[in-house]
Amino acid sequence: MKDPLLQSLAYISRFYGQANSPDALIADLPLTDGLLTPFLLPRAAEKAGLQAKQTQLTFDKLSPLLFPVIAILKGGDACVVLSIDQEKGEAEVVLPQSDGSEQWI
Repeated sequence: MKDPLLQSLAYISRFYGQANSPDALIADLPLTDGLLTPFLLPRAAEKAGLQAKQTQLTFDKLSPLLFPVIAILKGGDACVVLSIDQEKGEAEVVLPQSDGSEQWI
């Protein structure tokens, strides 16, 4: 089963040079239907040596200093936002359900 939130966290963990397997990130966490939830994300991030905080922001309110960030999308999907081009109204993202390549949307 694909877990876009877990895959996004694993991507950010690798981005920062941490070699954490997805299984290690969720070890001993009370998953819901086998999936990482936004509520559990901070605990999983701690296992990777990272900090996570859930907040609701629009893309124009994100500071470039925060990137990369995990965006939780409508419908429960998630992606990693690497940067925002305000002039073009586009975001550079990694969609974990794809091949993991960076793309502009």
